[in-house]
Amino acid sequence: MTQWTDWLGQLAAAGKGPVPITDVVRGKAWSWGINLDADFSGATMAGEVRAAPDAAGSPLATFTVSSPVVADGMTRFTVSLDASATGGLPADADGNGVEAWPYMLFLMPSGGTQELLVGGLLTAIGSV
Repeated sequence: MTQWTDWLGQLAAAGKGPVPITDVVRGKAWSWGINLDADFSGATMAGEVRAAPDAAGSPLATFTVSSPVVADGMTRFTVSLDASATGGLPADADGNGVEAWPYMLFLMPSGGTQELLVGGLLTAIGSV
């Protein structure tokens, strides 16, 4: 159970997560691929990590997202954070070497409007 249990439950109820992603190691570049079972040629994806799902202000980190790669009716995006972004995540508050924050990925189909695609928790391990 986390402080975001209600939010994660709402994601689940909406069919938008929580989607588990690989852990970030602080100070190291990180990337993760997401496959969509459709042709999203011309689509864009954006994403961010926040202190809380509805936190005001700037995100803790903003994902770099590749252009879509479409093959055999599937679309793959690669989401990444560079070493400075993972190293700049907030310090481990309780000293156990693990922290987690809400992340969200948004998809904008070509000619469409941006909508929440998936969300979940991004976990960072280690220290810089």
